[in-house]
Amino acid sequence: MSAEHDSPIVATPDHYPENSIRAQAYSVKTACQRLGGISRSTLYRKIECGELAAKKLGGRTVIMAAEVDRYLALLPALGAPRAKL
Repeated sequence: MSAEHDSPIVATPDHYPENSIRAQAYSVKTACQRLGGISRSTLYRKIECGELAAKKLGGRTVIMAAEVDRYLALLPALGAPRAKL
């Protein structure tokens, strides 16, 4: 991270320890981890069916931190009737 940036834009597992400043966007690998350890294939399926939004940053696919939070907030509580996301 350069001195001209106050916080990372894209979080990667190697550059984003749990106790550091929150990133604005996650790499695919980090988004998978933040979503409970889902696989890359599962993440891309959620993107393809519209359950999760992704963006392109150059050639990289990134998932905004706010989008991860939104998705997690919509998950049903344990034992609650399952709602369609």
